[in-house]
Amino acid sequence: IDGRLQRAIETSLQLSRDPAVIAWVEGKETDRELGDYARTKLVSLGRDYDYSNSFIVSALTYHYWGESGSLMGSVSPQNPLDDWFFSIIASNRRVTPNLDFNKERQVTSVFINTLMGDIDNPLAIVGVGLSLEEIADEFKQAKFSPNSSLWLVDESGQICLSNDVADDGKSIADFLPSESVRLIMRQAAAK
Repeated sequence: IDGRLQRAIETSLQLSRDPAVIAWVEGKETDRELGDYARTKLVSLGRDYDYSNSFIVSALTYHYWGESGSLMGSVSPQNPLDDWFFSIIASNRRVTPNLDFNKERQVTSVFINTLMGDIDNPLAIVGVGLSLEEIADEFKQAKFSPNSSLWLVDESGQICLSNDVADDGKSIADFLPSESVRLIMRQAAAK
């Protein structure tokens, strides 16, 4: 997992520093030639590097461009589902990974959200999404003993990936004593 995440972070950083993509975003996505380049870049990330998602979300226009190279929609400060965008823009953190378990699809993905431009006044969030389906298959075979469980847990304690798919999306509090949950979460926060 770590190797795949490092590669995804490097890819996301490269996209955030691409001069042609920066110029396109700075020009509010109006330059046709730069737009063709940026959209082709999004498509090639998925096709050539095996990412499940790639994206550019402009802080200037709020346009959300996806891995198909097309405009997927817009983000809005009034839409609670778009809070991720506005909190990352305000975070002053160059790279923010986000582990996401999609209950409808029963798929866990890691999104690498990277600020483009000045971190105090970013132009956009760009990045890639990495499906963990292959790793999920490996989790199913990686049990330490017949009665053990192996989980990948997010910062809230939600199980995003498990050797038993029935556990995905549940909380570790459903399985462990509350004192153990507090200890695990405290140790994770300290890292």
